[in-house]
Amino acid sequence: MDNFTLDLITLVRSASGLAKVVLVILLALSVLTWGIIIEKAWIFWRGKKARQNFARINWGKFEPEGLRKLLSAFPQSAVTRVYNKIFLEYFSAHRLEGDEDALTRLLQKEGSAQLARLESRLGILASVGSASPFIGLFGTVWGVM
Repeated sequence: MDNFTLDLITLVRSASGLAKVVLVILLALSVLTWGIIIEKAWIFWRGKKARQNFARINWGKFEPEGLRKLLSAFPQSAVTRVYNKIFLEYFSAHRLEGDEDALTRLLQKEGSAQLARLESRLGILASVGSASPFIGLFGTVWGVM
């Protein structure tokens, strides 16, 4: 019992092959989820900054082209993407101008697309969050056996 050490490297070296595979899987899933979490935090932080800047804009004093130039300072913002799509298909095409139903449909379509972009990869987080405890439990049971 005198030579018993409990450091991480010794524990991993003495683990069975299956236990090492479980550890690698859990480590890979952890890296993946932390990457997604950091990416989403960055996107939401940039969106918050853009919304704060949008609140300071006097929207009524700009023509469509002037507003487009002003919003180009926030290229990653969902509002900018929606407005650019509307500008290209509604204002600059002149084929839809005055058609309020077309504008409503365009807003709904582009808003849904931006929402889908923000929600991307959340299913991965949900799947990993629900499966990881069972993978860890399997590794623990295997280690006890």
